[in-house]
Amino acid sequence: MLLKKSLLIFLVALSACSTEGVKFKQVGKIPDNVATIYVYRPFLTYNMAGWPDIYINGEKKFALKNSGYGVLQLTPGKHEIKAKGSKQLTNWFPKPVSINFDFVAGKEYFVRVLPKFKESMTIGNVVAVSGSAQISIIPKQAALKEISETIKVN
Repeated sequence: MLLKKSLLIFLVALSACSTEGVKFKQVGKIPDNVATIYVYRPFLTYNMAGWPDIYINGEKKFALKNSGYGVLQLTPGKHEIKAKGSKQLTNWFPKPVSINFDFVAGKEYFVRVLPKFKESMTIGNVVAVSGSAQISIIPKQAALKEISETIKVN
C-alpha cells in the first residue's frame, strides 16, 4: 500500500512538471522590423522534472519546461539570452548559462537549452547527480528536427 501511494505521489508530481499545450508551429510571416527567436529544450530524461527560466537582457520571459519552446520577437541588435533556475524553486540543477548575440531584423533564430549529465554517485541511500547546461544557436534545419516535438510554453 505504501508503495502504491509513493508511486501515485511521484506520478502526480512528475505530471505537474510536464509541458502541456500546442505542438511546435513556426511564426507565419516573419516581421521585417524584429528578429524572431525560438528558445527550445528537447526532451531529455536528465533533469526532466526541473526547468530554467528564460531571461532576455535580465528580464524574465518564461519557464522552459522539458520538451518546451517559447517564441520571442526582439528589436535588432545585441541581446543576452540566459537560462537560469534554482534547486529549490525550479528543481534546475545546472548553473546559469547565457549567450550574447547580435540579432538581425527579419531573421529567425533557434536557441537550444540543453541540460548535460556529468556523473552520479551513491553515498548510502543518497544518490547525488551532477551536470551542466548548454545554450547555443542551432542551424535552422537541425533545429526544426528537434523542435518539432516540443510544446509551446509562452
